[in-house]
Amino acid sequence: MTVTTYQDYVPPAMTPTEGRGKVYLRFENLPKAAGGPTLGPYPCVVLSFESVRVGPDKVEVARWHQGFWNLSKDNSRWTDVIIFSNKDNNE
Repeated sequence: MTVTTYQDYVPPAMTPTEGRGKVYLRFENLPKAAGGPTLGPYPCVVLSFESVRVGPDKVEVARWHQGFWNLSKDNSRWTDVIIFSNKDNNE
């Protein structure tokens, strides 16, 4: 059996934002699209199964509990979290 591997350089399609502090979070209640708070900018965001942490110190801003994201600052409940890197275009 012969295994052939291919390797090709693909130039990045987007400008990396790492280290530029351009990561934002928005919490929403879907399917109604009731927009919640937009948080950021942060240098990085870590999303796990149970929490959303931000910055190099990994400060927890939300925790997943019983089907909702609970914000640490005011304990409000949201169904979804959106992570994006451009505040104006929401990309």
